[in-house]
Amino acid sequence: MIAASSVGDIVVYVEAEEVTIDADSAGSVTVGGKADKVYADASSAGNIHAFELAASEVRVSASSAAVAEVYASAKLRAKASSGGRVEYVGDAVAYEETSSAGVVRKR
Repeated sequence: MIAASSVGDIVVYVEAEEVTIDADSAGSVTVGGKADKVYADASSAGNIHAFELAASEVRVSASSAAVAEVYASAKLRAKASSGGRVEYVGDAVAYEETSSAGVVRKR
């Protein structure tokens, strides 16, 4: 698990089957590399920058003014709420859920 909170800032490169990323309370995580599956959660103005993390399947959520940027090549499940924003790149089949001014968009 890669986690940042309370204005923490992490930059990392990984190669793994599964990667879990968590950013909250204005924490920031920047990740590059390769993974089969990525689980990402950003909340309370946390930021996840993972456009450079090439993943087949991604499950991501962003809430409370958080931002999550991900790359998915096959399957994406994205949830954004309370002003959270998910942006993605790649050719994944996307399943999107939004509420309370949340936004999910392909870049």
